[in-house]
Amino acid sequence: MKKKVLLSLFFCGLFLITEAQWIPQASNFANPSRGIKDICAVDTNIVWATAYDGSSTSAPEIQEFTRTTNGGAKWKARSISGYTNDGLSMISAVDSMNAWIPVWFASGGGTIIHTSDGGVSWNAQP
Repeated sequence: MKKKVLLSLFFCGLFLITEAQWIPQASNFANPSRGIKDICAVDTNIVWATAYDGSSTSAPEIQEFTRTTNGGAKWKARSISGYTNDGLSMISAVDSMNAWIPVWFASGGGTIIHTSDGGVSWNAQP
């Protein structure tokens, strides 16, 4: 019985230690109602994320993302033009410049968009 109690305390302590390692970071979205919808960590420095509008349950789809290239010390948020009313499904990145996002069209169907310049421009894939 004593061993079980000590083992339980050990795991609780381990849990508290790992929880202490989380550091809140600002996403740099201009609108305060933005939240992180999907996130892709390439490594400890490069992270991309898409946003959602948390202002209400009936808020429209938004086309915004943010990324960091220095481990979260600074985030750069941007909008993706050309997909008004369409939805971003997720984000998948391989480095600080290249990422892909599946887009579903409000009218049906969809496409995958790609950036090779850090999100400055996005192009539909054939």
